[in-house]
Amino acid sequence: MKKLKADLEMIANAMEDVDRIDMDYYLDKETGEVIVTSDETFRYAEEDEDKIREDLPDWQKEDIKLAKDILFKNPDRYICIPERPSYEGYNLMVEFAEKVEDELLREKLYIALDGKGAFS
Repeated sequence: MKKLKADLEMIANAMEDVDRIDMDYYLDKETGEVIVTSDETFRYAEEDEDKIREDLPDWQKEDIKLAKDILFKNPDRYICIPERPSYEGYNLMVEFAEKVEDELLREKLYIALDGKGAFS
């Protein structure tokens, strides 16, 4: 199996981004690069599998080429990086609070975790 140099911090940041409205993150399994692409770019890529609109700026044409690679040419090369469900983060914080030995501090953590607006 090939060792992949991947930026774990970038992957973790992608998983933490739970506010993805018009974009997604992909991991290039050959290079380890994390790619961010928009739904708009995918729409352009799907318009015509073989052509790229000439009226677009060069940077957008490059993004569309990459989107075509993800969608059509080499889909097995890329993995969509999933969002980490927010309850997992909450569960980790609760587990941490349970391990705090100082009773007063532990109680403050529980209050913060259960307080109004704690995760809004």
